[in-house]
Amino acid sequence: MKKPLILLLVTLLGLPACGLFTEKCVVVPAPPYYDVEGVQLLAAQHPAGQSQQPLATGQSVAGFDARLEFRVTARFYGAVSPPGGWLAGAYACSPSPPAGYLGTTERIDSFTVVSAYAFDAAHPAGTSLNDVLVDEASGQVLDQALVSVLQGRGYFPRELYLCLRRPPATPGNQQFTVRYHQTNGESYSARTVLFRLN
Repeated sequence: MKKPLILLLVTLLGLPACGLFTEKCVVVPAPPYYDVEGVQLLAAQHPAGQSQQPLATGQSVAGFDARLEFRVTARFYGAVSPPGGWLAGAYACSPSPPAGYLGTTERIDSFTVVSAYAFDAAHPAGTSLNDVLVDEASGQVLDQALVSVLQGRGYFPRELYLCLRRPPATPGNQQFTVRYHQTNGESYSARTVLFRLN
């Protein structure tokens, strides 16, 4: 008698997406929730027609061959069932963000790249270089590429590949630092090796 009753209930109500048998949703292909645990910033050279190579400390690179690779280190997980029983849990799963982008549980409110050395007269040491860096994926200046993300209308990519709009005023040492800040107060930074930008 119990078996037909259970089958009838399953048929009428359907199986929940989460919460009935487990405490977490199973989201395929990528969980929509994440916790940022850190960031990385790598300096590299990418001459035309050649593969990209990380820069070593003290290495020289031509201005237009220089690249910055930014990566977010994050732990991804499924949605946790809210209080209120398994039926409420059935609606706890959100759609995943586009592939290669972070979800919406942690939002970025500032992203700034600076150098420990002067870049030119308008960019002394420690000032934002977002207006001289270009996001290679969109072809936009970094400040413009970030507008929709910082206004909450877009997703922040897990990886950014940046190049220079123009070389520095004079050849010399550079060491870039990225400052990544979220609306929940979490702040992360990362620094490249010291290298010479020609």
